[in-house]
Amino acid sequence: WTRSSSTTPADRPMPIRGNLSEAGLSDVLQLLALGQKTGCLSVAHASPDGPHAFGSIYFAHGRIVHAALVNRRDRIGELLMRAGVLDEPDLRAALVEQASEPDARLGEILMRRAAVDRVTLDRWLRAQVEEMVHHLLTWKVGTFSFEAEVRPDPRDAVPAIEIGSVLLEAARRADEAAVVATEVPSLDTVFTPIAAPVDVAELTMDARRVLPLVDGRRDVRGLAEDGGLGEDGTARALFD
Repeated sequence: WTRSSSTTPADRPMPIRGNLSEAGLSDVLQLLALGQKTGCLSVAHASPDGPHAFGSIYFAHGRIVHAALVNRRDRIGELLMRAGVLDEPDLRAALVEQASEPDARLGEILMRRAAVDRVTLDRWLRAQVEEMVHHLLTWKVGTFSFEAEVRPDPRDAVPAIEIGSVLLEAARRADEAAVVATEVPSLDTVFTPIAAPVDVAELTMDARRVLPLVDGRRDVRGLAEDGGLGEDGTARALFD
């Protein structure tokens, strides 16, 4: 990676920029962790088979405290429902309340309504951030830029996440993805339902969620959007 050569005040750290094809995102995360950096890592994905995508990871003293993906819906409510800690009526009521109070975070509304407690919410917000980082780690083509001392909205920050644990899980997922790709080769793949003996009860919960959506028209991306499992989760469900 390289440091920007633009004129920058001496008392302000210069931003760090690079190309994902030359410096993998996992290497960038490790260097930021080792340097105990605080700031925002912005990532742009130049997809050869789809629209460009943008994401960001926020660090505090070398640990992840927030992540976001542009144009990706906030699914914390669906995540809590899938985990069995939130009922659908409570989620619907909270979403109605949020519509009249757009600046409020959904988690804040759920806690205010006593639909979820702080510990549970923090746990799943952290899981959501980890999922976003894992998604960003799959990007191999594009650019990154780190701006020091840029911080997220305090309401969005989660308990700090160690880089080492994220990268270990990423390595495990990479091995799993290689196996999944034997049946789900790309996000453009379209599956068609056929008459075959399937014991639905033996499928995973995620597979049971995706199965009714398979219609011969939606590709993996479409199924991921409509099923709320994310692209990786949807591919694993289809494999199952």
